[in-house]
Amino acid sequence: MFKVIAPMVIVRSEGDVVYRSEGQMVDGLTSEDAERLVRRGMIVPVDGPAPTPAEPEAEPVETPAAPAVVSGGIEKPKKTHSLAMWQAYALTQGLSAEDVGDATKADLIELVG
Repeated sequence: MFKVIAPMVIVRSEGDVVYRSEGQMVDGLTSEDAERLVRRGMIVPVDGPAPTPAEPEAEPVETPAAPAVVSGGIEKPKKTHSLAMWQAYALTQGLSAEDVGDATKADLIELVG
């Protein structure tokens, strides 16, 4: 008896083709099929070592690029850019440092966006 640790295994069990998904049990395999599937990491014997699931790779997170500097000023940031970028842009648009420091990102977008 074997436990499936691959997402899906299609095998011949006791003469029939069977589909088994991760976590299901399968038996009746030929010794050649069992050895091959164990070697490929698709099944494990139920009395064998517990399988260690592979950790999924983290997807890279794309961060917005900084706005380009245009003739001494800063290009208008996108709405998804950080508060700090909106603050820098607002300063180039004539708002005071005090006003910029007290404003939220939504306020800055409304004022200078």
